[in-house]
Amino acid sequence: MTLDARGRTFEQVFFAKTVDDADCKKYSKNVIDDLQKKQAHDSAGQWVVKLSECKPDLAPRYAKLFDNEPTFVTYLSMARGERRERETRLLYWGVSVDESDRVCDSVSKLQNGRKGAVTCIRAARQ
Repeated sequence: MTLDARGRTFEQVFFAKTVDDADCKKYSKNVIDDLQKKQAHDSAGQWVVKLSECKPDLAPRYAKLFDNEPTFVTYLSMARGERRERETRLLYWGVSVDESDRVCDSVSKLQNGRKGAVTCIRAARQ
């Protein structure tokens, strides 16, 4: 997804572990529907879904995100806490270190309404 806000464009990548292809398609649709509902009440920017696809496996580079270890980028780890939730990872491309720190600071806000824990995994220092 991309967000155009305040003259900048950010890209958000969302990975979720699902039961099977049908679960993936249903969960993806629910995420997109929820995003569109939230946008209707938020004037901060406009999210545009560029691509939504279901794959049986992730590339090894992205699969490592589900180990909750620091990697090449700061990301959010969202654990499954109830039946309707899925184990997910949320990444932002095109953001500065300060902006990714602000994403980490928003963990408590993202925790609202979720049973599963939301954790910020900061990028490994080079």
